[in-house]
Amino acid sequence: MALLLFLLAAIGMTLIIVEGSIFVPAKKWLADHGWLKLVELLNCSQCTGFWSGVFLGYFIDPAPGLTNLAVRLFSYGCISSLVSWAAWSALGVLGSLNMWLMTNSGDNNE
Repeated sequence: MALLLFLLAAIGMTLIIVEGSIFVPAKKWLADHGWLKLVELLNCSQCTGFWSGVFLGYFIDPAPGLTNLAVRLFSYGCISSLVSWAAWSALGVLGSLNMWLMTNSGDNNE
């Protein structure tokens, strides 16, 4: 159950940071102050997914007895990066499919 909570929280946190309009002002401020690489990282689902996994893994820790903390946090970051990227990609495909269906759903009897 903790693993499921961790994965869903990591996906949600990543998508909010990467795609959420709430972070646009913060990203703009960072860009205006020369933090372009950080903005690039915050716009990348894999990069943000990794750091979301490290952060959430510290607090949720779905596999506490697995190994030492540093290895667990790195592993959580890698898992979160993969799952967040997959979710972000799947949402992109679904969005494209939705647009295609909306544009091609009219009467084609002409």
